[in-house]
Amino acid sequence: MSYNPNYYNIVTKPIFVKDGKEYPFEGFFKVEEDARREFRCIVNVLRDYFGINVEFKQGSIKGTIEIAFLMNEQMIQLRGINEYTGEFLVKYKQSYLKFEIGTYVYDKPPCDQNCDCGECHGCCDYEE
Repeated sequence: MSYNPNYYNIVTKPIFVKDGKEYPFEGFFKVEEDARREFRCIVNVLRDYFGINVEFKQGSIKGTIEIAFLMNEQMIQLRGINEYTGEFLVKYKQSYLKFEIGTYVYDKPPCDQNCDCGECHGCCDYEE
């Protein structure tokens, strides 16, 4: 049986790619119409992939988005997003949106009674 963790507190950096050049999302530290349109584009893409109930917010680090929770399959989807932005009037016009994943927390795998992880939690007879 394969292990599928859940992921929490995912910090991701949205990046717009045009003609092979990457333009990271700059966030709202500088209020301008382009930033609002880019954020709307990011919101729409996240909701298209993960539904309207996906929880996210602007990250504490400039240009990041924090996603509260994703299942393993959704995390795989997030890594593979390469969405065309043609219909959105973003700053880089007709670019592609992708997400670079920074940090996250995930469920640890259940004990397999072998303690091959090197961390004994008292669930088996492993001795250091």
